[in-house]
Amino acid sequence: MPSIATARFVITRDSKGHWYWILQSRNFRTLATSSVGYTTKEKCLIALESVAEAAGSAPVWNAESDVWEVAKSWQRLWPSHRGGLD
Repeated sequence: MPSIATARFVITRDSKGHWYWILQSRNFRTLATSSVGYTTKEKCLIALESVAEAAGSAPVWNAESDVWEVAKSWQRLWPSHRGGLD
């Protein structure tokens, strides 16, 4: 079981029976939610896994500066990049 100090995904169903995922911070605040409802729990979990995998390596586009950026915590993934991505 993951530490309570980390973010976590929660899955839930609405009154129509559609499944949704919610990414919560360690203090239970919503960070992100699925934009669609899924007809089965399995489809929801597949989407959740896809988001979790993609988010871990997703670069950050700074629209204000019109450049790619790498968060300091991600520099271990891309040690050669200290600012923009090529």
